[in-house]
This record gives sequence, C-alpha cells and structure tokens, in this order.
Amino acid sequence: MTYEQIAEDWEALAKHLRLDSISIIGWSDGGIIGLKMGINNKVKIKKIVSMASNLRPDSTAVHSWAIEKIKEEFGFIELKIKNNDKTQNWDLKKQLLGLVGNQPNIPVTDLKKIKAKVLVMAGDEDGIKSEHSLEIYKNLQKAQLCIMPGETHFTPSSNPELFNGIADKFLSERFNRPKSDFFIKQE
Repeated sequence: MTYEQIAEDWEALAKHLRLDSISIIGWSDGGIIGLKMGINNKVKIKKIVSMASNLRPDSTAVHSWAIEKIKEEFGFIELKIKNNDKTQNWDLKKQLLGLVGNQPNIPVTDLKKIKAKVLVMAGDEDGIKSEHSLEIYKNLQKAQLCIMPGETHFTPSSNPELFNGIADKFLSERFNRPKSDFFIKQE
C-alpha cells in the first residue's frame, strides 16, 4: 500500500463519477493524498486543505518523539505477528503503519506541480514540525498557512469547530495570498 496507489484510486473515483472539479480536505494521510493528487494533476482540483501532512517520514519533518512511537508500535505489531496472535489483523496494521513509518517520499520540488490553491494546516503541538509545514507552504505557488495555537495533530476531532471554521473559510472564500508591502510608499 502506498500513498500513490491511494491517490490513484481517488482519482479513478472522481473520473468514474464524472466530477468536473473537486476540492479536497485531507487530514494526516488524507493531507498527503491531497498533495499527491495535486502533484499528479489527473483530475481538476480547485482547492486542497492539507492538515498535518508531511513530505518525508524523517526527523526533518516529523518530531523525534513521533518517530520513536511509530518504531515502538512496529515492534509491538511484529511481536503479535511472531506470536501468531489472531485478535486483530496485525499484517494489515503493519501495512498501514508502514505508510506513516516509511512514506511518503515526495520531493519538495514536486509541490511546484500543484495548480490548486492549498491551505496548509497544523497544530503548534503537532507530530509534524511547524518548520516542515512552513516548508510545504513556501514551496506551493498558491497557498495559505495556518498553524493553530494550542492544537495538536488531532484538531479535526478534538476541536472540530475550529478546524471546520478555518477549512470552510478557505473553501468558500475567494483565494487571496496578500503581500506584506506596507513598507512600500503608497502614492
């Protein structure tokens, strides 16, 4: 299972449904898939809300405590598989965790291929580093950035009013990426 495969499945669904254009709201894996679909440009995407996404699974993008937690979870799952535990589908859990632990591997230069307007969101206490969210934002042609104060990776479920309000504003209003040119003399 790869993010590329999942993106291709969603693109095929959009084509099958004959959608002339779509907007995407994606959280974590979904945010990565939204970015991948924007990079692929196989369906027309108007806007993407990408919450807590990353381009790579390393310590330049993800906090070390999150990486350690994923490694710990891998070890736990491996032990369950080794002990032939049947209480859950551990092979599937291992595959899903592999998405987070080993992927994505998106070159930052690929972000330039995205034609859609993108809102990059994260909590200031997210598992994704704020610097990485800023890196994503800075490499998009048409983007806005929202680092939510006092929020985590789980804001869409822990504070849906905040998350939905920000996402709705981005999706419903005309896109604007203002310039901070107040130092330029106005005549």
